[in-house]
Amino acid sequence: MDAYCERLGPGLGGEPLNAVSNAAFLIAAVLLLARGGIRPLPVLLGVVGLC
Repeated sequence: MDAYCERLGPGLGGEPLNAVSNAAFLIAAVLLLARGGIRPLPVLLGVVGLC
């Protein structure tokens, strides 16, 4: 199941583009939470970043 182009190896560093996009979702969630408090969009962005 690991024979696709992005997979570099096992573990957290195995999919670097996925890790970068997840970090971007988490950063966006934190910034939105800091600006407007707890609302649905930042919470959903955080969930996407964690998954």
